[in-house]
Amino acid sequence: MAYTIAGLPNNGQTQFYHVQYDDTLSPARGKDLTTELMLHCDDDFALLRRWFSGRGLDTSPPINVSINQVAMDAAGNPSPPNQYIGGKWGGWGPVPLQVTINFGDLAMGEGTPIQLARYLLVAEVSEMFMRSFSFYTFGPWFRFGEGNKGESLSRFLSAQLLRSAYPGIMALPTLRVGSWNVSNTWLNSDRANWLEANDEDIDPASPKIGCGTLFLFYLSDQLGYGIEDIINAGGGHLSNVYENLPPHDSSANAWPKFSQIVDDHYPRTATSDYEPPLDTMFPVSDLAFFTAPVEASWVQAASPPAVSVDVDHAALFPLTIDITSSNSSLIKPLTLTVAAGARTSFASLTVLPQAATFTATSVTLTATYAGRSLSRDVMVVRPESTARPPLSIDIDRSADPCATPFVEGLTQTFLVSNLPSVLNDPGGYVFSWLVTGATHGPDNDRELTIDQLPPAGTAVTVEVTVTNSQGLKASGSFSFVTISGPTSLKELDNELRCRLSRFRNGTVSIPPWVPIEEPALARERLTALEKELSAAMETAAQVKALVQTMKQATSPG
Repeated sequence: MAYTIAGLPNNGQTQFYHVQYDDTLSPARGKDLTTELMLHCDDDFALLRRWFSGRGLDTSPPINVSINQVAMDAAGNPSPPNQYIGGKWGGWGPVPLQVTINFGDLAMGEGTPIQLARYLLVAEVSEMFMRSFSFYTFGPWFRFGEGNKGESLSRFLSAQLLRSAYPGIMALPTLRVGSWNVSNTWLNSDRANWLEANDEDIDPASPKIGCGTLFLFYLSDQLGYGIEDIINAGGGHLSNVYENLPPHDSSANAWPKFSQIVDDHYPRTATSDYEPPLDTMFPVSDLAFFTAPVEASWVQAASPPAVSVDVDHAALFPLTIDITSSNSSLIKPLTLTVAAGARTSFASLTVLPQAATFTATSVTLTATYAGRSLSRDVMVVRPESTARPPLSIDIDRSADPCATPFVEGLTQTFLVSNLPSVLNDPGGYVFSWLVTGATHGPDNDRELTIDQLPPAGTAVTVEVTVTNSQGLKASGSFSFVTISGPTSLKELDNELRCRLSRFRNGTVSIPPWVPIEEPALARERLTALEKELSAAMETAAQVKALVQTMKQATSPG
């Protein structure tokens, strides 16, 4: 193995870095990855310097960066398995600064190689910036090494770099053999208070690092402090960082407030397995809205009543929201789940059947999540008392959609157009029609027909009541005035355009005639053609009659 700069622009040199790669790496992870890293590393360095309020390093650049190979077995796993994988750094004073990035040709699990390389480089260089605050042991983030506080800060800053460079990124880059997430180690532990730790522990598997990293996200994502402000607020313990930020609340309150919000929103259970994809669970989602029907019954006229909850931030993990009932013998309690990435969840409300003597009763439903509760009152009523929207009565246009409706002397058929959405039909409907102003046919069919509309100018009202097999009813009404026929040029023109369109479409639908030899097939096709031509002739006759009417309407005098 040897390092090389072969194929790198400017011989691997940027403003702040000298970069090289292991010549045993594949081209994708050697020359290509190193070249791409050179495109971003100076910008990432400038971002770090901005976060550290313009501070420089205690040892002058350039920083030497080496991209290393990792020995692997035939299956692509590290061999030996205990090889160091990740990033590390060194250098001070006369010893040049250097960073080693070790993940070789190992397969990615999440993200891309360049995302992982930038993440690791920023993590290591951020610790160089931490050391530059002051001499060893006196820095707010650095003792003899970065320690637990500095390790937490470097993890926090690397994730912030990814957020800045890749808007919308959903998870830290990982390898199939390892992850850089650390907050899960604390979330799935006994959640001890590590805010007061100030030692040299930098083990990513330690809950100490997970606690510290998540606490910094709490300061940033939940409380809204800027990255520069958090860095400049560094102190002896992470609780002092909280205290050093305005309004300078006591450090004694840092742990209770942080741990309470985490435990409320992500409670510890025997089976809890929290894996924050970007090492943060903030901002938390709080209950914002709760809706429930004003009225409900155990037999539904249409779709069942529903409740819904909304949270103020999209859920990072599935959220379970319990809804209690002040009277579970009327309305059953239920649980809603807001899916990860969502803000709303719906569920049907179950109202239990009641005795014939039941009288309307109010039930209070309460949605509770993370210490917040919202309540709504639902009036439970008998099924026959439930309010239902009116039925819509419309004319049947299936026979001739172009015909002008309500013309004296003609036949008109009426139907209910919104019945399924108003009244369920578990066992059948019973119709009862009533007409005022005209003589009609049977009044108990699904449709009502007036065989001959009365003279022009007659006011007619059609009413219907529909009852389903459960005894629920819905009603509707429709009124109109008969006319002598379309007389205005606009009405005639609308009808002509409709009939021409139907004639054109019908004619186009007649397929080209091709020779046939089998008599049976010939008869079948001739019969179909005869029907098509009859329909076309009927439409043509209608169009011709309408044209004559329009000519008369537009004749002078």
